[in-house]
Amino acid sequence: QEKQAELGQLSVQRILQNQRTEAIEIRTQEVEQEYAEVQQKERDLVKTLNEKYGPGQLDPATGVFTPVTPTT
Repeated sequence: QEKQAELGQLSVQRILQNQRTEAIEIRTQEVEQEYAEVQQKERDLVKTLNEKYGPGQLDPATGVFTPVTPTT
């Protein structure tokens, strides 16, 4: 009976571990999707800034946009 009880406990632990693993996989997929959305927003922002101010660089730490001066 002791071994049966131990097997039962191990089975419950395995079920709980599988549930945790599944939750991690689901959250990983959600974060990957969120990351892709952030990347798209960044691309859209760069496009908007380039259309409005011309090519340049934005320093995210300061928020300062430095236009690229054309070389002749």
